[in-house]
Formats: sequence, C-alpha cells, structure tokens
Amino acid sequence: MASHRRVGGIRKHQRRDRDGDLVMGTAPRVSPATRHPPRSQQSASHGSNYTELRITGWTDEKEIPRLIQFLERHSSRRSPNPSKGGVPPIMVKRSKVVGNVLTISVRPDDVIAFSKINGFSFASAHGNQKLNIAGTGIRSRSPNHTTVSAAKPQTSETIDLFKAFLERRYDANLKLLNLSSLATDEEVAKSGMFETESRQSKFFPVLMTICDRQMKNAEAKRDAIHSVTLSNNGLPNLGVVKELAITLPEIKNLDLSSNKFTSTKDLSAWKHKFRGLEHLILTDNPLETSQPGWEQDIIKWFPRLRLLNGVQVRTEAQIARLDMPKQTPPPCQNGLWLDGDKIAENFLVEFFQGFDNDRNALIQKYYDSTSTFTMNVNAKARGGVVQHNRTPWDAYLPQSRNLKFITGRRSRFFRKQRGPDQIQTAWAQIPPTRHAGLDTNKYSMDCQPQPGLPDPSGQYSGVTGLMVTVHGEYEEHRTARGANEIVQRAFDRTFMLGPGGLSGVRVVSDMLCLRAAGGHAAWIPQGPTEVPVPIAAPAATLTPEQEAMVVHVCTATNLKREVAIQCLQAGNWNLEAAAQLFTAQKDTLPPDAFN
Repeated sequence: MASHRRVGGIRKHQRRDRDGDLVMGTAPRVSPATRHPPRSQQSASHGSNYTELRITGWTDEKEIPRLIQFLERHSSRRSPNPSKGGVPPIMVKRSKVVGNVLTISVRPDDVIAFSKINGFSFASAHGNQKLNIAGTGIRSRSPNHTTVSAAKPQTSETIDLFKAFLERRYDANLKLLNLSSLATDEEVAKSGMFETESRQSKFFPVLMTICDRQMKNAEAKRDAIHSVTLSNNGLPNLGVVKELAITLPEIKNLDLSSNKFTSTKDLSAWKHKFRGLEHLILTDNPLETSQPGWEQDIIKWFPRLRLLNGVQVRTEAQIARLDMPKQTPPPCQNGLWLDGDKIAENFLVEFFQGFDNDRNALIQKYYDSTSTFTMNVNAKARGGVVQHNRTPWDAYLPQSRNLKFITGRRSRFFRKQRGPDQIQTAWAQIPPTRHAGLDTNKYSMDCQPQPGLPDPSGQYSGVTGLMVTVHGEYEEHRTARGANEIVQRAFDRTFMLGPGGLSGVRVVSDMLCLRAAGGHAAWIPQGPTEVPVPIAAPAATLTPEQEAMVVHVCTATNLKREVAIQCLQAGNWNLEAAAQLFTAQKDTLPPDAFN
C-alpha cells in the first residue's frame, strides 16, 4: 500500500505516482519568486483574483469531468494550503473548454501545485495522454528534460488489447459478456494492467468506455448483451466495477458469485440500478452467512428480480403488475349545485364565451367599481395522470398574487385589481383563451348560496348571493418570446356573485388560480379495479412433512393453502426461506391471498 508520507521529489522519466497514475516526466522546481506571482500578473475572473491555467494534451471532451478530477486529486496532494479536517481543498474553481484547450481558474497560491504536475500523464480511454499546463506561474519544462512519451503505436496497441479482450469474452449465442477471473486472463496478465488495486481501478472504466464505443446506441447494447458475469474476481465491494451500471444498465442477468462481499452495504452502489434485472447470483460470498436476511434488501433494490441464487422470489404475475396502467384517482363526487333559478348556470355560459371572445364587454356587464380580481400561479403544482404541459408562465407571473411567494405588502396590494379599469388592464395581459363547452366532462363545478351580499346601488334587497367554483382546463394561444403554439392550462376560478349591475348580477370578487394541465381523470367514472388473483398451485401429492409445513405457514400467516404452498415452493420447502419471502412480499399480496 502506498505511504502517505511525502518522500523527496518525483523522479524524472516514466514512473508511477502514489495512486498508480502514470506520470510522464515532471516540472522543474519552481523558484520562490514564482510561487506567489504579483497581483498584476494574476487574471481577475468574475470579480475574483484567480489565475487562469490552460491544459492541453487531452483529446476527448467527454472525458473532461474525469480529467478535472485527475487534476484535483494530484494538485490537492501538492497544495501548500493545509486541508481542513482531512478534506482535500478544492483546487479548480471554474473551468471551460474552447476547442482543444481546457481553461481552469485557480487560486494564485495553488499555482505551485499545478506546476508540480505539469507533464503528468492522464489515463484516457485513448491511451496515456501527457498533459501540458501553461499560464502565469507555470514554468515550462526544460528543453533538455527527456520523457518517455505515450507514442501512437502504444496507444493503438492499448486500445487493441481492450478490444481483443472484449471479443474473447463475449458469447454472441448466449449474449453474455464474461468478465470473470480478470486477474488470471493471460493477455491482461502480460500487459500488467491488473497487477495492483490502483491499476484495477483504471482498467475497468477504460474497458467500459471502449465497450460503450463498440455499440452504436443504447438499443444496440440492449440487444447484444443480456447477461454479465463478474464471478471469481475477489471483489470486496463494487468500487472498481461500478461503471457497469452506467454502460450496461439494461442487462437481465448478473453473476457476482465467488467474490468477497460481506454485507449488502458492499453492493449499495448498485441499489435501484439495473431496473430490468431478472436473475442475480450471489452464491459463495461471505454475506450469505454474515448477514441473515440479506435477501430482503436485494429484493427491494431490484423491482423486477425474479430469481435470486436460482430461487424464485417473485411470480410472473407480480412482475406483470408493474406494467399495468397505474390506477387513476377515484372519481369525484357530484358537486353541490344549489342554483334553483339558474342564475349561476346562465352566468357561467356567458362568462366563458365572453372571456374567450370579448373581455371588455364582459367587464362592463358584470364588474363594477367595487369588484375585485386576483390571479395566482402555482408553477410547481403536480397531479393528474398525463404528462404535464410545462410551458413557461411568462404572461402570468408579473401579476401573480400567490401569497406563498408574494410576501411584500406593496406587491400584494398592487396585484389585487379593483374596478373595471384595473381589471381590464390585467385581462389584456392574459393571452387568448378557448374554453370547452360546459356540457363536457372537463369541468367540476359547485354552487351554493352566500347570504349577506348587499347591492351597493340599493336597487335589490333581500336577495341572496352565490359562491360559484369551477375547476377545469382551457387552451391558450401562447405567443410570448416569439412562440406560436397552443398549450393547455388547468384552472380554479371562484366567483362571488351578488345582486346589482346592469343584468341584476354582479361579480363581487373573481379569483383565478392556475397550474399545469394534468388531465381530468379524477371525475371521469371508472369501472371497478381488477385485483389480480394468486395463481393456484398445481395439484400435487405432498409428503407428510410438507403437509405439516403448509399447516404451519397457514397458521402463522393466515395465508390460503394454495398461496402457502406457492410460498414454500419458492423457498424450496425451507421454512426460513419461505418466511423471508413472505416478509418481503406480504405488502404486495392482494386481499384474496388471505383467509
């Protein structure tokens, strides 16, 4: 294991750094004068005094995140700034790529650390790439300094080695990628790429990168590789092979047998990965004895897992249930509609037609100097059973009075419109709309009497007002920011109707609430939901011992006999295994499974 004690300078020519990264040459010592360059030589970036350094020598822009991690790791070890609490300092403050140059911004005090790693080699998928770092405070490498460079033939040979390895290990008939016993592979052993833990950590990411490039797209990978085996690799955890879940996320069968996993924590890197995994093998691992009940964690992590170590843990019916359409919300009850004289009904028919076609005429007929209008937008609302229309709310947010977000008194006051003039100005900012007819199932409406709403003109007395609430959707012709599209909006609109006005009905208050359109399935009648019935166990003659086990399971779990037999069969007639299966799946069993 590499020591953490700093020992002298890094020797020139080809060598390995403490974590095994290939280091090609080194920068000469930096004189004290260059350790802290004058402020005039520092490059100010976004108002902060940072020094910009330019990194060249790399070739693949997709590897920039790994390259920055490489720079962070090696420069932090050579930083003059002490770490806090053992946490390495953040060296790269900002970064950008222009052409084949990576420009990073660093603290002036950290320039010395980057000067020390000038000339280091980065383990790319395309071979070892010697990096050149240039900028204020970075000394150029001496012309007399010699290095062993990664020549193109070596790079090509490395890539060819990985490609040949994949060809040898791939079985097209079984659609199997065999990555077992990597350390004993003759060609890999000859290359020395799997000798140390550090080299192992680099071997697999590069292998996965080349595997990914061998396939045209995700569909090609899905069709070509169904199974992967990583058995007999002595893996204590998934640290060196975790990229498999990124490169081949849709495999169906995975063999991790004969490794050194002692608990499910060693496998947590793949928790909720491989969403289509059907068969997992973990035999001959210490966790089988060191962690009782480990199967429950694994079953939860992989929702489509059918076989674990060859034992059935889910039925086909349970897996098929995942693909069934999700149950829609229960239908709404009929709204409370108390409108004997059809005042609210006639108002709504005329209102939505007028709002779509002639808003000014609508205001003059129903709104007076005491009428108020407010609007609020809930841009984060979610619900419904269809994909939401996530169109921006450009035209609405400037006058939204959502009290959860608008807390200033002044804003709250000025976003409450009062009187025809202010309401007309507010409505003019709302894009053109089109509401469906009220005879469709796209609305939910309520109407109930609201006493105590007087007529300001004194013309009507003893007349009760109405509170009317409408929930539905409308189409909007959106033209903001150069758009030209029809989008859907969901709304709640609450009217307080009182006596008065030109028609005998006036709007006392009008509150419009808007959110993303998400369907209207909640008030569409639906039939009873079918509950899957457990598959009956095939008729079979049970031994006296098996009969006794069935009786025991039925008594302990209250399961029906045929379901208890299924549970025991899945556990290979082992009471402990059957109990674990029942505990893991009891919440998913339908009511018909129990007596």
